[in-house]
Amino acid sequence: MTGFETFNEYREWCVENRGAFYRQLIDECHPKVIICTGVTEKDNFFKFFTGEAVYETKALKEFNIFYRKYNDTLICVCPFFGGPSGINSYDKMEALVESVKRIM
Repeated sequence: MTGFETFNEYREWCVENRGAFYRQLIDECHPKVIICTGVTEKDNFFKFFTGEAVYETKALKEFNIFYRKYNDTLICVCPFFGGPSGINSYDKMEALVESVKRIM
């Protein structure tokens, strides 16, 4: 139906083609920060928003965040909100927010 052999082919197409559109929006609108959730997809998030899977890691007490500046926009990937291993408490949310502020 879509012309792709696998879901991975479709996902790669989306990262490349839709990502180009969103990078253009970042260039036009200059958001200060974009927060993405789901650390297992961090490479795809960074490829999508910056064109390449290059980023830094910041280890917090209970989880890691991954980040990179793209032009003047901070792209940050963190665990999902909620769930047993995600950002599921006020303390974890506060740690995320304070870390993002320091990185900016």
